[in-house]
Amino acid sequence: MLHSFISLCGLHNYQYRHVDRDGWQLGWTWASDEIILSMTGAFTLQQRNCSSLRTDETPHCCQKDPVIVDMPENALPESRSENFCHGGMISAMATDPSKSSTSFEIRV
Repeated sequence: MLHSFISLCGLHNYQYRHVDRDGWQLGWTWASDEIILSMTGAFTLQQRNCSSLRTDETPHCCQKDPVIVDMPENALPESRSENFCHGGMISAMATDPSKSSTSFEIRV
């Protein structure tokens, strides 16, 4: 049986320099057989073939070690989340606190 949970993930830039073009990347390695069912506000660089999984929906990513990046500023409304889509750029907290964080939602 497939169980899922939703998490709102946030990144905050407390440094004194901003994250430029090419932007941030966030990666990890799953401990078990987790997969990303869906995401808003970000996407994975590689999805891998998920056809061997028996789910009612097509998963977003089956990578054991996904790498997440920010959505572009012109992303479609259904792909967005709150405080999202800065094209990977995050200002330094000391420079512009209103643009020093980003967030995305992930369903695993």
